[in-house]
Amino acid sequence: MTNNLIPILFCDVDGVFTSARTGWRTFDTFAVQFINWVCKETGAKIVITSTWRFKYNREFFQRILGDNIHEDWRTLDFKTDSKISEIAREVLGKKIVRGDEIAEYLARHQEITKYLILDDDSDMLDWQKTSFRKTASVNGLLYSDMQWICDYFNLPPYNADANNKELQTR
Repeated sequence: MTNNLIPILFCDVDGVFTSARTGWRTFDTFAVQFINWVCKETGAKIVITSTWRFKYNREFFQRILGDNIHEDWRTLDFKTDSKISEIAREVLGKKIVRGDEIAEYLARHQEITKYLILDDDSDMLDWQKTSFRKTASVNGLLYSDMQWICDYFNLPPYNADANNKELQTR
């Protein structure tokens, strides 16, 4: 796979990496390890779609997710940037949703041929639904989500024990 044809993981933070189970501020170690494994196996890069993209910089996410963060690491803010939101609403004629922000990102990155959206909200566009996995806000990324993601990327089942040993030896 060349660098120009990389899969992208569009990731929300709350409800994917953090949840009520982890106290909302603490990243779930197993979710992080799993997503890093998916990136290693597929060459995928991560783009942050969460509102956390406005509170924290790229280096913050790199400390957690390593070099798996895409250079253009976040989607634009259509919802809260009043000027962009006003223009987008006028052009699209509807309320702006996260799926619109992802669509804009994909339009700027024609090299993306495969992507997956991980989010605990369902505000995606109809044509994005086959590349979307809705997670549970309360629990974050679960084993059932991990199985689905492995199937989506044609990966073998994730072996947390083997991958934890590999990570512990680094």
